[in-house]
Amino acid sequence: RRKRKLHIGLFGYCRTVGEHCLPRAIGFTASLCSMGLPPALLGLNALTQKDYDFILTQYINFEEDLKDALKYYNPDQPFIPKVIELKLKELAIDCEMDDDHKKITDYIIDSVRLNKTEDLSSKVLMAANRRRYLG
Repeated sequence: RRKRKLHIGLFGYCRTVGEHCLPRAIGFTASLCSMGLPPALLGLNALTQKDYDFILTQYINFEEDLKDALKYYNPDQPFIPKVIELKLKELAIDCEMDDDHKKITDYIIDSVRLNKTEDLSSKVLMAANRRRYLG
């Protein structure tokens, strides 16, 4: 086995803020994606129309990237804050949903709701395979 360099000092990063410990990024984003809530959608509600218009001038592929995220958005999942749901309706970005991914995320959401975990890992991997990324 090789020796691993400890992530301390200049090479590390802190995931704590005060008393709060933040989750590891990949696991956190993978869990959101697996429940039909792409992290790219979080915070959209903070954008004003002026902000949005400015972003479109600076970030040429912004709407395409949002469309890519929205393919994996499950509108039936109960975890999205209402303000983001309203913002998505306001933006009215036209995109096609990945129906197979939605079916998998529906299953994952129901399993979590029922505390049924026996095949959850395989379903999370199926959803990740469909997206072509874990999180």
